[in-house]
Parts: sequence; C-alpha cells; structure tokens
Amino acid sequence: MSKEIEQFNKELKQWIDRFEILHKDLKKSSLYSSQSGKRFRPQLIFMMADFLSIPLYDVMPVAISIELLHCSSLMLDDLPCMDNAQLRRHEPTCWVVYGEGMTTLSAYALVFFSAQVILNASYHESAKVQLTNLLCSSAIGMTDGQAFDISQDKNISPQELCMLKTGRLFEFCLLSPLIIASRQDLIPTFQRVAELLSLIFQYRDDLMDDESSDQTGKSSHIDDQKDTLKKNHAIDVNDVLKELDHLLKTQCPSIHDKMMQVAGWIITRQH
Repeated sequence: MSKEIEQFNKELKQWIDRFEILHKDLKKSSLYSSQSGKRFRPQLIFMMADFLSIPLYDVMPVAISIELLHCSSLMLDDLPCMDNAQLRRHEPTCWVVYGEGMTTLSAYALVFFSAQVILNASYHESAKVQLTNLLCSSAIGMTDGQAFDISQDKNISPQELCMLKTGRLFEFCLLSPLIIASRQDLIPTFQRVAELLSLIFQYRDDLMDDESSDQTGKSSHIDDQKDTLKKNHAIDVNDVLKELDHLLKTQCPSIHDKMMQVAGWIITRQH
C-alpha cells in the first residue's frame, strides 16, 4: 500500500469519526462500508495532484469526498431491491450485517457527508461552489445511470450509460484537482479522458460478469440477467486505448505514461 493511501485511510476514518450523528449503528455501518477497497478513485486524484504539482493535503478532502460517494453507491447497489449481493470483496455486505433500513439510511447520509467534507475544507469559496456542484452532478448522473440499468431501458447508448454509471465519478476525480489548481483550460481534455476510462472500466466489468465470485468477491448473479450493456456493449477496447494514447500524447504528454498504466490496470484488475 502506498504512503498516500495509508494517509488517506487514516484521514477517512478521522472524518467518519467526526460524522455528526448520534445513532451508533448508523455510524458503524458508515465505517463498515468505507473501510475497505482499492481506493482507485482517490489514487486518480493523487495522480492528478502530482501532475499539477499540488500538495497531497490540498486534494485530500476531494479524495475523501468522492470515496464516500462511491461507497454510498455500493451500499445501495448491494441491497436486495438492487443486485441482492450478500458478499462484496469477500465480506458480508452492509445490509447483511446492519439490515436493509440502516444501510439505506447510512448510504443516504454519506451522500450529504461527502458534500460536507468539501464545504468544510479550506478551499476558496468559488472553488467550493465548483467542487460541490461537480460532486452533485456526479451523484445525480450515477443515480440516473442506475435507474436506466435496473429498468433495462434501451433508450440510451452503452457509451452514455457508461459515462453516467462510472464516468461521472471518474470525471470528478480528474477535474477536481484542475479546479483546485485553477487549470480550467485542461477540463475538456480530461472530460474526454474520463469518458474513455469509463468505457475501459465497463469493458472489464462485462468480462468479470462471466468470471467466478471467487475472483470478484461478490455473490450476486443479478448482473447475468441484465442485457442493457452485455448485449449492446460492442466497443473495441483497442480503439479506446488508441484514442486515449493519442489524446494524452498530444494534449498532456507528461501524464501520458501514468494514465496509460491506469488504463492497463483497469483491464487486468481483480476486485
């Protein structure tokens, strides 16, 4: 584990310990669902911070914020009314341990807490407004994508669905450091990078749908019954990688190698 992630885990626990709620199980369920994971999204933020020469301390609040939002989405995804998963990362899911009601309330609280983290950070007021708005857009987009997914609504392209379900959170990870560094000139480039990474991420998830729960650490087979993406997701991952390679080489060559490593890791990753 990198020093950045070790520091992140410490900071995350401290933030949740300061979570202003009285009910013990609500706080415990919040901590339970956020204490594990590969921290992929915070790592994206730390990579961007390095690219922009921003101190780790300056981006820690946005890293914590997006991880809390991501954790809330996983808690809801696992519920019986969604994917009905009893395991995540080889551990019982939150609803199995704390019940469906407490898990729903905890996920609900984490969404607001994720915004509160940014609002309590020491950013300039204009940056807080932009970051909070970007976070809310990510949450709304993610929720919109899940609605399309569970309803199996075909009135959306696979690329659009990828961007909603996955890309909006990636977009926050890549754009929030740009906002902090006042590098709005790079936002269009990294919006496209987020879109391409989301396509690669979904491509890998489609492959993992056919792999065993021993690898994924998730017990649900609900995804096998869904065909919104599986039957329509006809992207050529090599074409996506080529576009990402060209975009980074021409627009941001100094972060090219690291971002291509990220794309490679997404393809080969295990949950």
